Amino acid sequence: MNQSDIIQKIRQARSVWVELGDGKKIQIIRPTQYQTFQKFFSQDSQGNSHFSVTFENTKDFIVSWDGFTEADLLGPEIGSSDPIAYQPDFFEEYLFDKTEWMPLIVQALVQEIGKANTKKAENIKK
Repeated sequence: MNQSDIIQKIRQARSVWVELGDGKKIQIIRPTQYQTFQKFFSQDSQGNSHFSVTFENTKDFIVSWDGFTEADLLGPEIGSSDPIAYQPDFFEEYLFDKTEWMPLIVQALVQEIGKANTKKAENIKK
């Protein structure tokens, strides 16, 4: 297996699909541990670390979608019913009008980070 294939398999192992309803779903990739600390941890003035996840710092981990059409983005009067390829700019523009999806995305990402941390802790105990 070449390096690109190995990297792809590592990324696939960190990826999950999140159902949004109405036949639409997105794929997110769990951040690496470094990315988790970089994006989601901050320190207060006393030096205490705080974990905080917002939609703004999760959108970079959305990597694909399924079930989206031009009609979803532009309305059925303008857009076709043909599937449209994932583009981060398209999705961000569309998603900012779909605030009901934001908690689903944030929750899924937090769950994946939690699962990875639990797995790591279990492996350390062995």
